Amino acid sequence: MEVIADPGSSDRSVLTLQASHRSEDVWLGMDVQVDRCREHLRGLSHLHVDPRVLAYVRAAGFFTLHRLVATVPLDRALLTALLERWRQETHSFHLPVGEVTVTLGDVAVLTGLEVHGRAVTGTACRQWVDECERLLGIRPVLRTDLQGSSLRMPWLREHFQVLPPDADEVIIQQHARAYILMMMGASIFADKSGNEVQVLHLPLLERFDVAAQFSWGSATLAYLYRQLCRGCQRGSTELRGFLLLLQIWSWEYIHIGRPIIVGYHGIDGQPLPDEPPRLLGPHHVRGEDPLGRRWLYAGLSRMSSATGLGVYRDALDRMSEDQITWMPFRPDMLAELPPAGREHTHI
Repeated sequence: MEVIADPGSSDRSVLTLQASHRSEDVWLGMDVQVDRCREHLRGLSHLHVDPRVLAYVRAAGFFTLHRLVATVPLDRALLTALLERWRQETHSFHLPVGEVTVTLGDVAVLTGLEVHGRAVTGTACRQWVDECERLLGIRPVLRTDLQGSSLRMPWLREHFQVLPPDADEVIIQQHARAYILMMMGASIFADKSGNEVQVLHLPLLERFDVAAQFSWGSATLAYLYRQLCRGCQRGSTELRGFLLLLQIWSWEYIHIGRPIIVGYHGIDGQPLPDEPPRLLGPHHVRGEDPLGRRWLYAGLSRMSSATGLGVYRDALDRMSEDQITWMPFRPDMLAELPPAGREHTHI
């Protein structure tokens, strides 16, 4: 067998950041561990969200994200193996069969978030305590609850977990903004803290019809790209961003590490009775649920019990053309999705 003295690129005119890339440590034989994956959806999966709140969540364009709130164990070894192949120079995963990346179309299909519209921006020129009082109805008192623009999600859960039966529309809207913030901090904008969310986006939720005009899917992808670029650096030990999206995306495209759906269970964890199979699973609501939801309540079985970073790393090194599906979303599947998933798959 030919011994490769330098396993890196033979032409580094494009991959100019190799010296600071985490794969450099792998090639040098250093002990690279599985990354910590910051996943925060667990804290939301047990919340009962009042239908009155969900009406505003839907109006703001976040109902499909709500439908993705569930506890799905992350395959940290698989995500770490993928991270080793992410290149900051090209914003893509470099595989033996070619380059592949998460696109805006993937975000639209898998999450249902809008990828067209106004750019999501923030501002640093506000008094965030006053903004919380104005838009949430409660003023964070303790300095530990709101530091700069970082608001603790336990504070949000404490004050907005139960909607009073006699709540007026103002209070319902405040609860809706709080729940959307919690979803943001737990998924699309998950950070290293594990229990904070940026209130920079709170003013964008003042009017729910205006909030729906923003391209939240684009912001989700931009944030994920940023976290992948940070995580692929030498010395990095954790990965952030919407990791459920990244894992489901990998399962859709890359066969390595993909489990097999062998059945479905209810939200309470109990097996569902036998019934005629539906294309995207028995929980799927046509025209409302994103495609990513089909993985959430599925019984998953792996073709091989061999897992771990070393196993995935070797499998990706030996990857062949028949282990990737370049166009996984069939027309009959797309027809089941909400408008963003049906209309923006080409992006």
